[in-house]
Amino acid sequence: MKRRRLVASLYVATFVVGVATPASAEVSDKIVSVPTMCSWILATSIAGFLVWRWGGLVAFLVTPFLFFPGLAFLSEVYDPYVGPAIWREQGLAYLLTAHGAPILVTLSAFLGRRSRSRAKSSIPREP
Repeated sequence: MKRRRLVASLYVATFVVGVATPASAEVSDKIVSVPTMCSWILATSIAGFLVWRWGGLVAFLVTPFLFFPGLAFLSEVYDPYVGPAIWREQGLAYLLTAHGAPILVTLSAFLGRRSRSRAKSSIPREP
């Protein structure tokens, strides 16, 4: 009888401890790596610069699509369940890279627009 109680209490204790302890998420293999993120940022920044350098209506149509990868990185960081695990596993470098993506795309589009306006103003006009 004592043995049965001991075994039953061990089963209950194992169940309670197993249910109550949180498992580690290990999300690093399921999210985009920092080098991949940097290559996406580089590609979208170059595209944003070139589109705004070329100008026109196309720049307004293409620019929202350039922000989608950066916003996807930020949505992972701000997810209430995955975000803290990303912070623990990847650290500050991942968070800074994810936050820098939209900033760099915006900056490259601004620089493309500015270089376009400078190029137009420096064209010599014939009298």
